[in-house]
Amino acid sequence: MAASPLTNCRVAANVEGTREQGIVTGERVTGGVAPLLNLNFLSKQANLQPGQKAYTSGVGGVFPPGLLIGAVKEFRVRELDGQAQLTPAVDLTKLEDVFVVVGRK
Repeated sequence: MAASPLTNCRVAANVEGTREQGIVTGERVTGGVAPLLNLNFLSKQANLQPGQKAYTSGVGGVFPPGLLIGAVKEFRVRELDGQAQLTPAVDLTKLEDVFVVVGRK
């Protein structure tokens, strides 16, 4: 899944091997640098490790479950929740063609 780096895009996600679920948002960056993806609203006690993969959860019905979003780069505890920074599954700076999933059979 090529998650949009736009800040108004929100994608429900879960992390492999855990019960953690959250919302992925993007941060705009410039200069050909890969966008930052953050997985928000995680448990403060989440034991996420670098390299664990984040997938779409299917919650909300916009994206089907199981599409790879990215991998955990780091996990940090904030005041009210936990947040993981993700490395995107694809290099969005080199993205040229996009296929849109419009339905399932």
